Amino acid sequence: MADRPAASKLDAFCLAHSITTFRLAEVSDVSRQHTGRVRFAKGDIRLTFAKKIARGASIIVGRKVPVGELFDLDFDLP
Repeated sequence: MADRPAASKLDAFCLAHSITTFRLAEVSDVSRQHTGRVRFAKGDIRLTFAKKIARGASIIVGRKVPVGELFDLDFDLP
């Protein structure tokens, strides 16, 4: 575990499982830059991207990782 607070749910997951941004991006088949922006809460995501990241995380940790474990899927109605 790193000695810094997590920037997002995805970052907390990566820290807990010692997953680098590079490794997650590589296994997920998405760009390292986009993965880094999302991991450190610097950008929004699309569901297709979230599913790719969840699939990559699943491969790395060896179990199915639901999208909701990596991203905050809650929303507020106006």
